[in-house]
Amino acid sequence: MKSFISLELPPEIKDNLFNLQNSFDKRYAKIQWVAKKNLHITLKQLGEVSDSELDIIQKTLGNIVFEPFTLKLVNVKLFYKNNNPSVIYVDIFSKKDIISLQQKIDAELLQISPHIQIFSSHVSLGRIKLIKKEKFKEYISELKFSSKEFLIDKFTLMESVSAKGNQKYNILKKFNK
Repeated sequence: MKSFISLELPPEIKDNLFNLQNSFDKRYAKIQWVAKKNLHITLKQLGEVSDSELDIIQKTLGNIVFEPFTLKLVNVKLFYKNNNPSVIYVDIFSKKDIISLQQKIDAELLQISPHIQIFSSHVSLGRIKLIKKEKFKEYISELKFSSKEFLIDKFTLMESVSAKGNQKYNILKKFNK
């Protein structure tokens, strides 16, 4: 099963991000938006894991202790692939606590998932399919977004299932502070 570790977003924050997605000017880009129910912050991609690995991962993640912290989402930005915008996302303000949690997860799972991943704290909003590049970049640079602060007191082990071209995420287990 394909799995990952994430932070869930409160419903109010998902509503704000969904409203942001719906406010985009469709003249500049065709974007495949992340479904509102799927909006999250990925801490670690695990990829394909067996049932026995999943049991070990769940036990290992249960050892992680962290202090609750707050996050705030700010600024609409772009990830690039081959010098072209490929993903539109919202950045995270004050990354120290989320990086600390992510590093604890990496350290605990080092024996199980030793592949190195570069962590980038963000919320993906959508994948860019077609674009009027210069106008879109200018449009993005003028967008303003900022959420209220929200509490993080748990992280979640998730399963990712592809069905008919859509992603569905199932919660496997939640881990509280």
